[in-house]
Amino acid sequence: MERMTGLSARLEAVAHLVPDGLPAADIGCDHGYVAIRLIQRGICPYVYAVEVRPGPLARAKEHIMQAGLFKQITPVLSDGLTNVPVGPDGVKTMIAAGMGGRLTVRILSDHPGKTAALSYLILEPQSEVWLVRGWLMEHGFVITKEDLVLEEGKYYPVIQAAGKEKAAGAKEAAARQERLVRRLTAAGLSAQETARAIRCFGPCLLYENQPILNSFLQHTIEKNDALLKRLADAAGGARTAYGSGRIDRRKSQLMQERILAEKTRRFLQSE
Repeated sequence: MERMTGLSARLEAVAHLVPDGLPAADIGCDHGYVAIRLIQRGICPYVYAVEVRPGPLARAKEHIMQAGLFKQITPVLSDGLTNVPVGPDGVKTMIAAGMGGRLTVRILSDHPGKTAALSYLILEPQSEVWLVRGWLMEHGFVITKEDLVLEEGKYYPVIQAAGKEKAAGAKEAAARQERLVRRLTAAGLSAQETARAIRCFGPCLLYENQPILNSFLQHTIEKNDALLKRLADAAGGARTAYGSGRIDRRKSQLMQERILAEKTRRFLQSE
């Protein structure tokens, strides 16, 4: 990946997955840096820089003016896609980076007609990524490309998803996912574990056996082991059935996540 001066590794990965030649909307654009870079590098002919609050939008406007790109980047005050033109003469690609998974899903769900009219989604959820991947799979999108970035000790998944009938490569991506399902089940994962692994760890990352995914799985195992030890110590001091019950439920969740990460890691190592 060619390095983009002034962008973090996370935002570089986001910009790298934006397809060439299509108008885009950067939802939650913050300082406007991604929109500016997309224009400067000729990736997009036009970008809407979208913020829900006036303060961040004012900062983005300032940076856009400083870059001399006010004719190619339009700042928009909008909650998600509400005030963004989507369709044949509007935006074809939506970017949503740096927000939680539940907020990402809410933005995608608020205007189903507009979302369905998009050709590409570039998403970088900072939590609950499985919710985002699950929503995409259930609403007519296929995950066509993925990246996983390690920055300052934290892993950031970046997803490119495409409308199944709209974007080049979408059918092949769907076929790759079907092959991945067969490989995972042949390796001994149950149907439920296979579906969870794809949503938690990403179909493209799994299919391509990206080395950083192995690192992330090991990180998940070690993190959950540490949390389980802390919870075991806490359970010894729990004074009420309510407190003990909460601890037991959390331990069960962490153990399930650990088992899935371990099975997925073994699958990748056997490939």
